[in-house]
Amino acid sequence: MKSMETAVRGTLAIVLLVGDLSMLVPLAFAVVAIVHGAAIPAVRWFFPLAILGAGAALTWLLSRRRVRLQPFLPGFALWLAAAVAYWFSALR
Repeated sequence: MKSMETAVRGTLAIVLLVGDLSMLVPLAFAVVAIVHGAAIPAVRWFFPLAILGAGAALTWLLSRRRVRLQPFLPGFALWLAAAVAYWFSALR
């Protein structure tokens, strides 16, 4: 059972890493736009930054072995839903 929990933690960590790295793309575009003098709405940089911060907190919690996975999974699901919703709204 311990190896299954380790595998689940590793898989969740990879999903968190990919999601956090994908949030760097809109942040980079926002920084480039600000450097070039464009006025951009706060949603373009704040929402990815909030998702990135939440992902960092979830990664920190995931690294703690004392935290069980059952309370962790709803937070992970909300984080994943927010990231997917952001990308679907950004691609429209």
